[in-house]
Amino acid sequence: MSRRWLTRLAALVAGCFLLASSGSAYYYYIYFNSSAPPYTVIPARFVLSSLPNNTVRFFVSDQGPSAMAPGDTFEALISQMRGAAKIWNDVATSNLRLEYGGLYTAGTKQSAPGI
Repeated sequence: MSRRWLTRLAALVAGCFLLASSGSAYYYYIYFNSSAPPYTVIPARFVLSSLPNNTVRFFVSDQGPSAMAPGDTFEALISQMRGAAKIWNDVATSNLRLEYGGLYTAGTKQSAPGI
């Protein structure tokens, strides 16, 4: 390898690190009230204090996945998801709590916040 090539590679790597450090991990989701002007910006936000016990319920489709690993069951999949929610709930620094809300049928209207 030539010295010039190594210098360019080092400059490229250093540039990538500089650009990555300025990238933000927090992204604002913006919606607009219409598809034609005038556009009104509506920032999306979720106010945890409006939820009972700061808890968001998550629901699983009653149809289940179209394919599963050999030996896996729908009940085991739900159990794994509930276990993952419990691990999240055990994070002391998080105000957000997750709770299994049950099964839902596709097309059902939601009347409360949920995932």
